[in-house]
Amino acid sequence: MFARFGDQDLLDIDELGAFWADNLTHISEKYALERIGEVDEMVSAHNVRTGNNVG
Repeated sequence: MFARFGDQDLLDIDELGAFWADNLTHISEKYALERIGEVDEMVSAHNVRTGNNVG
């Protein structure tokens, strides 16, 4: 990870996320993004409120 990102002052968050998912977890970035999309759809479909000031 340091070899790829260590000399950079500004990091591309998408590139860093993809690297993390593909190299530091047992799932791929594609799989993670698909599951996140499913959760987002479920939250929207059921009008679930999220955030710090939910109550």
